[in-house]
Amino acid sequence: MKVKVFPYREKIGMGNIMWNGPRFEMRGGKFQKDHPVGGGFGDAEASQCGNGSNIKAFRAAGYWASCFPEGDGITWKPLNGQSDEQCMIDIKECFTGFDAYWGVAL
Repeated sequence: MKVKVFPYREKIGMGNIMWNGPRFEMRGGKFQKDHPVGGGFGDAEASQCGNGSNIKAFRAAGYWASCFPEGDGITWKPLNGQSDEQCMIDIKECFTGFDAYWGVAL
């Protein structure tokens, strides 16, 4: 699945991973079974939606990450000062089914 990645920028905005194509909207607090990240809340206390192994791996790599309830992407933030280059490496390693590319010039 092709996904556009928009980088996190301090005091400007969260990073986003967005896919074109079908939406996988949250219903009743859960995503559809075929959602690219899947599941319901991964960490309700930290308000992070999505509990598939790929988003859990991304969080373990040092990111706050949550699926959009609308079902068309993921919002994220590096927690350890990762560079844009490292963020893209981590996205590609954790979300192996995504063909990720930058949605803006860096």
